[in-house]
Amino acid sequence: MRRAGWGTLIKQKGGSGNWFHIPIPSPSFLDTERTYLNGAWLRFKINTQAVIKNIHVRQNNKNSEMPHLFRKDDYTIAGQDTTHYVNFGRSINCHGPIVISIYIWFENDDGELLFTGAGACFHES
Repeated sequence: MRRAGWGTLIKQKGGSGNWFHIPIPSPSFLDTERTYLNGAWLRFKINTQAVIKNIHVRQNNKNSEMPHLFRKDDYTIAGQDTTHYVNFGRSINCHGPIVISIYIWFENDDGELLFTGAGACFHES
């Protein structure tokens, strides 16, 4: 893993996978109004030798037992330069940071993913 001003480049030994966790600072209030969130997004470029298999989003992630805001375990995302949005399907009261967790499988030693951004979709009540 290499971090730079333009993003985080992830490479790993082929024939293996790993979880990567991206914290998103989250406002609890905008002015004097509570905030709510209804989705999250990731900006990345992934080549065809790496595959995103799972995306999980949790709030106030002190450990991996926190309830999911979003969970999908059957992705096959490879060979894309994109912004990927996940919709929670409901508005959730924001009371702390969220964490986006991504499981990536590396087909071979040439597999790589470049994260260039991440965030959440917030709104007032």
